[in-house]
Amino acid sequence: MIGRPVPLDWVFDWAMLTANAFVHELKAIPGIEAVLRHFAGQNQAMCVASQSSPARVALSLRVASLDGYFGSNVYTASMVEYPKPAPDLFLFAARKMGFAPEFCTVIEDSPVGVIGARAAGMQVFGYAADENANTLSEAGATVFYSMEDLIGLLTERLSRQ
Repeated sequence: MIGRPVPLDWVFDWAMLTANAFVHELKAIPGIEAVLRHFAGQNQAMCVASQSSPARVALSLRVASLDGYFGSNVYTASMVEYPKPAPDLFLFAARKMGFAPEFCTVIEDSPVGVIGARAAGMQVFGYAADENANTLSEAGATVFYSMEDLIGLLTERLSRQ
């Protein structure tokens, strides 16, 4: 054994520190609420499909004041057999929302998520503010850099459906 034994309560301590940091430091991406408000006003169906645990997603959405846009339409990797990059989570979310995959548009910020959404047969927009734009593009996403750009991209996509 290298080093010291891990204390029995380290997972609890780590989880509490993470939750505390979320509550005090987590902020919504600038402009996302305007995007959500815009499309909610058009009665567009929206959901979350996340790798995170249900509790972490719920906390994140609540702290960022975005939970009201999704209601029970929050799906996590714990609900499917295989997580991203498998398409399972995206296909599950589409089925729950009542849409065929080709009519779904995914907003992703990771190449793994882009690969999963593309494998599900969905259009993907890759948010590259904190991610390498080339890796998102190479994975199959149409890259954008700010939430202001997203309204135009989504509006154009909806007009083609």
